[in-house]
Amino acid sequence: MSKEIVTEADLRNMIQEKISKSEELNGDCREVIVNTVYWHELDETGSNWDVHSMRNAAGCEGVVNVIIAEFKEKYNVLEK
Repeated sequence: MSKEIVTEADLRNMIQEKISKSEELNGDCREVIVNTVYWHELDETGSNWDVHSMRNAAGCEGVVNVIIAEFKEKYNVLEK
């Protein structure tokens, strides 16, 4: 399955929106901030991006990482 190509900024915004509106997250976990999404060469999973860091993620990493994994299956970022 081919992945949709988006900009780093667009992908970050999509992830951020999903976190903010997620039914799986509640309370403070909806306040997690994705600081940056960055491009890299394709890895073994076929993904070419990662999240550099997050704020307010303490105790929320597991669920947020599941959300990020969902986006890794569907999107790659525009190559630099």
